Parts: sequence; C-alpha cells; structure tokens
Amino acid sequence: MSLPRFYRLLAPAILRTARSVARPFVPKLAERVRDSSQLLASVPSRRPSTSRVLVHAASMGELEQCVPVIAAIHRRDPSFEIIVSCSSPSGMWHAATLQHCTAAVYHPFESRGEIQAFLDVVQPDVVMIDRYDVWPLFIDELHRRSISVMVINATFPSAAAHRLMHQTMSATYQLCASITAATQADADALCGLVGKEVSVLPDSRIDRICDRVTTARDTFAYLLRSEPTLIVGSSWDADLSLILPAVQKLSPGALRVIIVPHEPTEQTLLRIETSISCTRLSQASEHTTGHILVDSVGALLSLYAIGTAAYIGGGFGAGVHSVLEPAGYGIPLACGPRIERSRDAVALQREGACTVLSTTADVELWLRSIVLDAEARQLAGGHARSYITARSGSSALYAEEMFRLLSEKQRAAQSIRP
Repeated sequence: MSLPRFYRLLAPAILRTARSVARPFVPKLAERVRDSSQLLASVPSRRPSTSRVLVHAASMGELEQCVPVIAAIHRRDPSFEIIVSCSSPSGMWHAATLQHCTAAVYHPFESRGEIQAFLDVVQPDVVMIDRYDVWPLFIDELHRRSISVMVINATFPSAAAHRLMHQTMSATYQLCASITAATQADADALCGLVGKEVSVLPDSRIDRICDRVTTARDTFAYLLRSEPTLIVGSSWDADLSLILPAVQKLSPGALRVIIVPHEPTEQTLLRIETSISCTRLSQASEHTTGHILVDSVGALLSLYAIGTAAYIGGGFGAGVHSVLEPAGYGIPLACGPRIERSRDAVALQREGACTVLSTTADVELWLRSIVLDAEARQLAGGHARSYITARSGSSALYAEEMFRLLSEKQRAAQSIRP
C-alpha cells in the first residue's frame, strides 16, 4: 500500500517551513539542526561480513526502553553493529553514553533527500523503532530499499486518530514487517489500523528496571539503617502536606523518611526544612541519623534500593509519577488518587501492591498497618515484585525477532542470486 499522494507532496514542504520558522525560537531544534551533519559524518563504514541494526527512539524516556534490547542483541552477537538514532537532544546525550553502540545520530527530518542521505551512510539491515516515532516517508524509503522495520513497545499513533492522516498512517504501518504492542488495548487499536493481528509483549522498560535493581543497591549502602525507611519520591507540596504530618505523629525513631522533591530548588528545600527536621543528602554520612532531604537530581532510582516502602508523588496533580522503578525493588507502594493515567499504578493497586491515599488519616493507616508491620510489608512488597517479574523478558524476545527478520532477508537475497 503506497502513501497517499497529498502526504508525499505536501508534508515535506509544510514540515520544512515549520522547522525554519521554529528554529530561532526552539533551542533544542536549533541544536538538532546544527549537530545532525557532524554526527552523521562520524558513523563508521560497515565492517565486511557484519550486520547492522538501527535502533530509533524519540527521546531519552523511549531510549531507556531500548537499552535492554540493545544489550540482548549484543549478548547474542557481540559483532553486531548497533546504530542509535534519536529525535531530541536529551535522547542524543543519553545515546552517547550507551554501551554496545557503534554510533549515535539524529533521526533525519521528514524529507526524501535527507532520508536518502541518512540511509546511504547508516546502511542498516533492520530498523527497530520504539513506541510511536514512525514517520511515513522514512518507512516508505526503507520499504523501497527492502530494509525490514519492526516497531516495539508500540502504542497507537495519535496522528492516526485524525481523519486526514488516518490513511497515511495505516499505509505506513502496513509497510512494517513486525509490530508488537505494549498493551492489549494498543494491540487492538493497531489491529484496526493495519488490518491484521498485532502481538503484545510487556514494556521492555521493565527489563531495564530489573537491570538497575541489581546494580543500584550499593550506591547508598552507607545510609542503610535498622529502622524502616520510607522513600518519598518525586514529591510535590501537596504530597508532603499529607505525608509529613502523619510521619510526625509516629513515635520518634519509628520510621526514617528520605524526601526526594520533584524540583529540589533552594526555595523548595528551605520550605521542607521548616516542616520537618532533616539532613540534606549532600551532607549525610554513615553516621547520619533521622530524616534525609535529597538536594540533587538523579538519586531517586538508587535510593529506592535502601527503602522498605515508597510513596510516589504526583498523584495530587497531573498524575502519579512512575511506579515501576520502586516496584522493581519489591517494596510496598503508595501514591495520591490521580492514577487513572498510569496503567501500572492501576494494575499494582489491583494486585495489592500499591495503596491510594487521599488524606492524612489514610497515610497514618498505611504507615501503621503496612509500612511498620513487617508481615504486611513483606506481603505487599511481594505483590510488587511478582508484578515486575511476570512482565520481564521482552527484550530477549525483541532481539530474537530482529534476528529472525535478518535471517529472512538473507535467505531472500540468496534465493535471487544467479
């Protein structure tokens, strides 16, 4: 099925004009345009008798889903060349630090000429795209070159919901050799888009979480104590206004709290310090007792390793932040009531691993009945661990699917040789 004529003719011109207008006002776009050519020129020529995959993720969050897949490909064949592309500078910064990658580049803009120049340099045998960043002209050019495309952790593309773009996105997804959805709901929606059954695998980010669990335990080992420790992660004022009063009603020393503000500005830190006695993480040592206030970013995922329970913030605002990372450590979870946008939070609540709290009285009950009760804590934590364990392993299956597509391509090439 070919792309609609209107898209092939109009989309590149419209997008090119939009890029030119926005570039002076969008620093990240300007950075991408400035660095694209230099990064593409740094891609090494393919080694003889090697295969190459292009792994594409829009930004850093999506790239995190691809990290365990990249590792699985490398484990299976260390000689395999892996090129990573991203659409955002944050993704590129992360890509530059990844192991097992031959090069990191920006994804080409939706222009036939730029796409062709990109593919002439990268020369992939297979292209793996995470989630939703599926561009029609790019997929069409891959199809012209007989390069297999697989979409992993797929979600239904928002563009397909618009009548003008539905036919274009349907034609684009039908050109993909393999589509695997992250949820059954997405699989059902994608099935209607492509006209065939779409398989489902759990989010490969769970494999990334499992990897981190095994490597993060020693980072803050010097802060381990005998009393239960509650990690209050990605917290906002609305979260702390419930949590801190409940904590202060407990007996002194019954519970240690490590507070991780979502935005640890000096103003925020000072405001928290007026509410509860605590030591800043930057000043903490193995001799520190009492509560701790995290005054930096990037520590939360490792801090969960020393927690015996976790409260995840955001549930009184736009929506609760990610619950998967603390669940990976097998500890009881709690959050505010806004969980409807987080499928994992809803599922973990249903499994008995996450408690939704709306009032300070709810927090007090949760602390006394679960966090401070060893047996109840172990039970809820076990539910969280089981949820993660049951959903791990997608990365290895994605690697297997990639090698299957590559084998099919190689057999097809051999069959047409004279």
